[in-house]
Amino acid sequence: MRTWTSINKVIALIFSIVIIGLVIFSGCAGPQKPTAPPKPPAPPTPTYNVSLAVSPSTVSLAIDEKTKMPTPVITPIKFTGTGWMPQELIVIELVGAAKGGDLALATGNADAQGAFSINAEGLSVIQGVCGGKLVQMKPVFQPYTPIPAGRYTAKASGLQSGATASTSIEFTGP
Repeated sequence: MRTWTSINKVIALIFSIVIIGLVIFSGCAGPQKPTAPPKPPAPPTPTYNVSLAVSPSTVSLAIDEKTKMPTPVITPIKFTGTGWMPQELIVIELVGAAKGGDLALATGNADAQGAFSINAEGLSVIQGVCGGKLVQMKPVFQPYTPIPAGRYTAKASGLQSGATASTSIEFTGP
């Protein structure tokens, strides 16, 4: 029996050493690192009181007899706006004018005061509004398939601020 008791004592001693070692080494976290103060909350996102206007507000889709070009191709559609973020990229679209969505008309930047003047011209008008195509760098409108006549919403969107403004524009039939 002495042997059994000696084994029990050895096991108890080893067990005690392991427990004491665990308590000593796991309980010491060492010196604490200083924590940084919490970051201040982000400033609120500014809101912009934006506007959009179009000139002319009624555009004929007729073919000009003198130039044989659709009126929107020879008379630019001018969009103006104020109150936008300075230097912001502005995208102007006709809502619902394209098959399956909006028709991109023009892009431009606001100036340092947040104002812009952007003309819808070039390919977006030739292809999108008037249904034409370019052949050897010349616009061709045969067959002439412009967007349907009617009143549309023109929407300007600021890409950086997310601000939007809209106005009405009417296209009259050829």
